[in-house]
Amino acid sequence: TKREQQVDLKWKQLNEEKERMDKVRKSFTNRVKLDVGGTIFHTTIETLSKYPDSFFGIMFKGHFSLNTDSEGRIFIDRSPTHFDTILNFLRDNVAYLPND
Repeated sequence: TKREQQVDLKWKQLNEEKERMDKVRKSFTNRVKLDVGGTIFHTTIETLSKYPDSFFGIMFKGHFSLNTDSEGRIFIDRSPTHFDTILNFLRDNVAYLPND
């Protein structure tokens, strides 16, 4: 039936996405080094993937290649000024915003 075909197609798409995600995760250890505007941050794939539809969640789904430098760092072309706040939010699910 048409419904079964739709379910089969969706199942195939989900399996393909899982395979891409597995490939990306296997290409990295659990730890990830990010170069954010020249400042190096260390975190984990789990932290960055906490919100699957976010920038970082999508980054680690395997939809595009992740280019690393000779030290294995992923470059993020953004200011590092508040990046620690973003990481802490992903880790703790609470935003501790600076007073200034």
